[in-house]
Amino acid sequence: MAEIKLTIPTNKIQRVVDGIAVIRNYQDTVRSIDEKTMEVTFIPNPETKAQFAKRMLIEEVTQWVRGGEEMVAIRDAKAGLSQEALNIT
Repeated sequence: MAEIKLTIPTNKIQRVVDGIAVIRNYQDTVRSIDEKTMEVTFIPNPETKAQFAKRMLIEEVTQWVRGGEEMVAIRDAKAGLSQEALNIT
């Protein structure tokens, strides 16, 4: 498997993680529902901020790839249409 590495200086990593956490709405606590009593409580988020930030970066790159592929498909589809095919009058 290929890797993409992102190097962030150690003295900046917390700032990066915190920024991603704020932008992508990380929650320090999450809801937990007792299935027997249906009581709702809040527990510490089992996903750390750093894990969350990494997951958000992966999701963002995935969206870039999908968006790029979609743009190429649209461009190619438009290029394949003749002006006659586009003329509906």
